[in-house]
Amino acid sequence: MARAKSSADELKSFIPQIISRIVRQLKENKNTKVKIALMNSLSQLCHVMQNQVAPHFGKILPELEKISNDNSSYELNLDTLVILRRLMKSQDAFTLQCFQQYYQNINQIILKLLQHEYSKVVSEALRVAGIFVNVIKGPNGLAEAKYAGVIQPLYAAIR
Repeated sequence: MARAKSSADELKSFIPQIISRIVRQLKENKNTKVKIALMNSLSQLCHVMQNQVAPHFGKILPELEKISNDNSSYELNLDTLVILRRLMKSQDAFTLQCFQQYYQNINQIILKLLQHEYSKVVSEALRVAGIFVNVIKGPNGLAEAKYAGVIQPLYAAIR
């Protein structure tokens, strides 16, 4: 008797396609409401399938950077931070490595959004900053030397 695939297994097989289509739509679409809907969908996907989305972070990151530089909608900035928080929460070594290679880009997004005018965005940026510090810490609990240039500006922005 053959075992039927669960819905989670089915979803896992479609994640690369889903992410590619969301990224393409974020690039092509100028409508803010559509972008908000796409970011909400991506946020939920990150919540449900965190470890399966993390390896595709390099595809998502350029769009997160564009959105963090766009001040037209605080909702998009908030979704950017929620996506980062949900993805970086994992303590899985492979997942953490996915983010460590983009540490400078992630740091720039966080620094930018810590300066946002809306307190809800700043509050979420502080949450993400705390998780980000855990990502760049080594197994001994101390940040590696290559991250030293990131930590000082981050702490200065938090103060």
